[in-house]
Amino acid sequence: MKTRLLLLSLWLSFGTAWGDLLSFSPDRQSLLFIEEETLNLRQQLPLQGKGCDGPVFSPDGKNAYVLSCSGEVQRLDLKRGKVSARAHLGSPSHALALSGDGRYLAVAGDTGLFILDAVRLSLLKSVPSGKILQIQAAPLRQSFLLRFEQLAELWEVLLEDDPLPVYNGPMHDYRMDEGIARETGRFPARRISLDAPLRALLLTPDNRMILGRMGEDPAVQLIHLDVRRSIGTLPLEPALELGRGAFWRSGRLLLGLPHGEEPLIRVFDFDEKKLLRQIPAPAAGCKLYSGASALWIGGCGEQVRILDPNTLEPLKTLRPAPGQSITGIQFAPGDRVILHLAAGLPVIVQGKTLQVRQVR
Repeated sequence: MKTRLLLLSLWLSFGTAWGDLLSFSPDRQSLLFIEEETLNLRQQLPLQGKGCDGPVFSPDGKNAYVLSCSGEVQRLDLKRGKVSARAHLGSPSHALALSGDGRYLAVAGDTGLFILDAVRLSLLKSVPSGKILQIQAAPLRQSFLLRFEQLAELWEVLLEDDPLPVYNGPMHDYRMDEGIARETGRFPARRISLDAPLRALLLTPDNRMILGRMGEDPAVQLIHLDVRRSIGTLPLEPALELGRGAFWRSGRLLLGLPHGEEPLIRVFDFDEKKLLRQIPAPAAGCKLYSGASALWIGGCGEQVRILDPNTLEPLKTLRPAPGQSITGIQFAPGDRVILHLAAGLPVIVQGKTLQVRQVR
C-alpha cells in the first residue's frame, strides 16, 4: 500500500474541560467524557463512524487513543480536556495498539498495517499485508505482534530506533549478507511461518512466547518468538478460549481460561503445565481480566465476579443494573474500573475498595 493511497489529515482542536475518564457510549457512536471526581457526564463527542477499539491509555495516563471503524484515530488530552490530534486513514480499520513506551501506535486496517507517531499521529509507515485480526503490543521486546485472517504467518514488527536487518528466509552467514528476504530500515517485520492462520493469540508476561491455535487444529501451540517456531503444545480442551483468558502471577505464573460451553474458568500452573482448579463463572463464554489488585470475570450477563488473585476466592459479585447485560470491562487510570452496560451510562468501580458509583 503506497502512501499516496492513504488519505491522512491531521489537525489540532481545543475545547472545554471535559474530565479525566473516557468511555464509549453503548452504541459506540460517540465518546463520553466523565468528570473525575463527581462522575458527572460532561460531554459526548460524536465519532466519524462506530468506535472499533480503545480507549488505549498512554503510560502516564494523561492521554488516550480511540479508533473508529471508518479509520479515524483520535488522541485525547485527558488533563486539559481536548482532542489534541486526529488522523484519517484511507482504510476501514478495526484494531489499535500502543507501544510500551507510548511512542508509536499500530492500526490494523482491512488491507494492511499503519504505524503512527503517537504524539502527532503522523504516518510513519504503511505495510500491505491483507486483513489483520489482532495487534498485540510486546513492551518487553519493543515490538508489535500481528495475526492475520488469511496469512499463515505471525509478524513481529520491531520498534527500535536503529534495528539490525531482519532476515526472513534461509541464511548461511548474516555477516556476509547472504540471507534472502532481507528487510532494512525502520519497523522491519520478523515473519514466523505457520501451518495455518492463527485463530487466537495470547502473549506470555515475559513476552518470550505466544499461545495460539492454528486453523482447525484444536491443539494450543507454544510459539517461541526468538526461536521463531512452535516448541510444543499444551493439552487443553478445544472449548477453552485463549482470546478470553489472562495470565497473572501469584508466587508462580498462572493462566486462567474461560470455558466456551460451561460457566467455569480453568486455572493452570503455567510453569508446571498442569491444572490447578476450576472456578465458577456467571455464565459460559465470560472474559477474564487481570487487574491491578483483583481478577474480574464479566462480559457474559448481568453480573461481574471479582476474585482474589492469590486465593482465587470471591471478593464480591456486582450486579449494578438488574435487567441489563455488562458488555465489557475497561481499566482506567487511578485504579478505576469502568463497567459498560448494554444501554445507558457506564458504572465506575474503585479498584481497591470496590465501591460502585453510577455516572450521571
